[in-house]
Amino acid sequence: MIIPMKLVTLLCLEQDRSAAVDALAGLELMQLCRTAAPATKDVASLSAQLAECERVIGIVRSAPAMKDPPAAPELADDELVAYASKLISGKTAAFKEQERLQHDLNLLAPWGEFDRSAIAKLQAKGVYVTLCATPRAVFDQRRKDDAFPAEAALSVIQMDKNMVHYALVSEAPLAEGAFDPVALPEQTLSETKKALEDCRTSIASADASIAAAKALLPRLESRLAALRNQLEFASARDGMEQSGAIAYLQGYVPVTRIDTLKAAAVKNGWALQIDDPAEDDPNVPTYIEKARFLNVLDPLFDFVGISPGYRESDVNVFFFFFFPIFFGMILGDAGYGALMLVAGTVGLLALHAKKAARLPLVLLIFLASFTFVWGWLNGAWFGLPKDVLPGWMQGWSMITDPAHSAAAHKFVKFYGIEDSELTATFWEGFPSKLTQWFCFLLAMLHLMSAHIVRFFTGIRKDWRELSNIGWALMIFANFLLAVGLIVFSGTFPSWGWYVYIAAAAIILVTIRPAAALNLPFDMIGSFTDVLSYIRLFAVGLSGMYIAQKFNMMGMMVKDAFASQAANAAPAWHDIYIIAGFVLLILVAVAGHILNLALGFLGVLVHAVRLNTLEFSNHMGLQWAGFKFKPFSARQNNN
Repeated sequence: MIIPMKLVTLLCLEQDRSAAVDALAGLELMQLCRTAAPATKDVASLSAQLAECERVIGIVRSAPAMKDPPAAPELADDELVAYASKLISGKTAAFKEQERLQHDLNLLAPWGEFDRSAIAKLQAKGVYVTLCATPRAVFDQRRKDDAFPAEAALSVIQMDKNMVHYALVSEAPLAEGAFDPVALPEQTLSETKKALEDCRTSIASADASIAAAKALLPRLESRLAALRNQLEFASARDGMEQSGAIAYLQGYVPVTRIDTLKAAAVKNGWALQIDDPAEDDPNVPTYIEKARFLNVLDPLFDFVGISPGYRESDVNVFFFFFFPIFFGMILGDAGYGALMLVAGTVGLLALHAKKAARLPLVLLIFLASFTFVWGWLNGAWFGLPKDVLPGWMQGWSMITDPAHSAAAHKFVKFYGIEDSELTATFWEGFPSKLTQWFCFLLAMLHLMSAHIVRFFTGIRKDWRELSNIGWALMIFANFLLAVGLIVFSGTFPSWGWYVYIAAAAIILVTIRPAAALNLPFDMIGSFTDVLSYIRLFAVGLSGMYIAQKFNMMGMMVKDAFASQAANAAPAWHDIYIIAGFVLLILVAVAGHILNLALGFLGVLVHAVRLNTLEFSNHMGLQWAGFKFKPFSARQNNN
């Protein structure tokens, strides 16, 4: 359940603000109100350090790994970021120098190696040498027009289709800027090549050192966490408001922790003002207390990044019961479920010491169990034909052999289907019909439960919440209609219309005027919401067909090699047979890996949607909340 919050103002003496914040952090019971970071030297310094640490970690993490990087140096924690930052800055500077040298090399290359001082010596003797670079078309036109000075000797150094590099030698200096003179770097060609090679060596050395710094990533990440904690602590301390000799801060505290806070206030000499948050306060965090077994779905909520709002309902129980069923129906293969069970169990045993990995692996085992059970009931094992499976793997006869199942016959009799309709064709399509029926049943239970909960939680505050009973009846009637239209045609009971009438009457009596115009669309929407659950059948069926088709592709490859083996020389016969079996396995394995990946994608697209959209709309959930994160002693690592 979502625990009510109190808005607490904590007051202390100004000189005790650091001690108060430190003690409050140790209690781990208040989430501080969101405020802009105070503009103090400590906060500014820690913010800069944090930003630099994040930058360094991003660059080091993305650096390519090396086979044998040099050993990382032994450094204190507070020296790590400066060391890595120096490596990165050195590499950046070397890259810039490499670009400059490469540019210089491109300028010098056409002229080759020559003694730059010779030009100066000739000029001292009255002989002027001007080095020029002109586009080829312009150069050719100048030659054609005799534009070059007659008193100057022209010597082409290098010519290609784009540019001409040449020297003009004259006894008098040419007009400034005439004939496209070039300014060459001070270094010679050989000196530039040597400097460029040294620069590349420096970059390679920096890359090796940065690769070695990957070994420091765990410590760098610990340093990052420490800096975040220190910044949080400094922001809380320096962000306290002040009125004379009194300093104060505000935050949200669960009502279940108020007594603990009061005891701490007495001990530390604080004053407390405890209020209810304003009805329109958008910053109240959501704190959920739930049974321990419901924690298994926490990795899912964290991955999707959703949390109910403070004034919304806790839906962990509904996710716990319905999401695993949706997951199992979408993947729908006992073989996949068995593989996930093995992977989750092995991972749990191997990583039992890593607390962060435990809950995701338990969730994998939990979801895999539903996949295994659903696949086993349907006799689905890696898309293999049922006739090649042992009897215990062929599934529940009501699904896999309904014509000879007493349960299947009782089921169709319940729906009033005549014996004359129970043909071979009917029984052939019955497994699909039964799955569709189950999808609509899930829709009814899932969506009705949302309105029933809303009725019981809201009826004491507003009698109009009785409308949820009307909507629950509407969904029940929609279930009957969906089954009568899609699953077992013509089985909609006549009394179903009375359910519709009763539902509409309750809704009309309790409807708010502002919602009246949308009522027809809402009624249609409630029916389409029920229909949307058939996606579980459709996605699961597509996965089964994909598995079967990849198996068939593998068999086609094997048969093709077997055909070649029949016509091959004896020495090649066994090679063709073995190659066929190997390719059969490769094609089937690749196909099932792809199918499993598509199944997980289908879970994200469809199973999560049914909970966070269809169900949430009926529950009145907008997922606009954020988790309660109390200010913690772990945030003060000074």
